[in-house]
This record gives sequence, structure tokens and C-alpha cells, in this order.
Amino acid sequence: MIARRAEVAAELFAIEHNGRYSKLSPAAVRALQRSIPINAHEARRADERAFLRSAAGTSDSYVVVANSLNGDRYSIRSSSGTIARQAIVCGKRRNW
Repeated sequence: MIARRAEVAAELFAIEHNGRYSKLSPAAVRALQRSIPINAHEARRADERAFLRSAAGTSDSYVVVANSLNGDRYSIRSSSGTIARQAIVCGKRRNW
């Protein structure tokens, strides 16, 4: 799943940036995980079902959001070590 792979990349990003997520972006995630598509066109071309819509961070938190090609959205937030996962599937918000 793209969101999980982006989560791992965000943690690697922090390791390389003194524990901070401040400059996290889709491009930064992509630099660490070349196989993550960052738009729908790339996802289709790579035979993936989703792409990384956004990635952003502060000194001690981050959020990555992946969109599936069918419109579902998955997000992972980390704030001071607490992880929250949320999905919007068929228009309904769910934790996962």
C-alpha cells in the first residue's frame, strides 16, 4: 500500500534529517522510495492502484496521504510518536 510505503520513507527521512520531518514532501518521499508514484498517471503506468497525493511535516510530526485511483483516500499521521491511520472509503471516514 502506498500510504504505508510513504510512512516508512517519512521515518527514513527523519533519520537523515536529525529526527525532523520539516521538509518532508512528495519529492522527498520519492527520493527515498523511487517506486512510489506521485500522480495518477504514474500509478497507472506502474500498474499501481494508488499514488502519493501529499506528504508534509513539522519538526516532530508528519502526514502522508495516498489516493486510490477509484477515489478512496488513506492518510497516516504521526505526532510525537503517536500514529493515526484514517481512510475515506466510498465517502465514509474509517480508521484502519
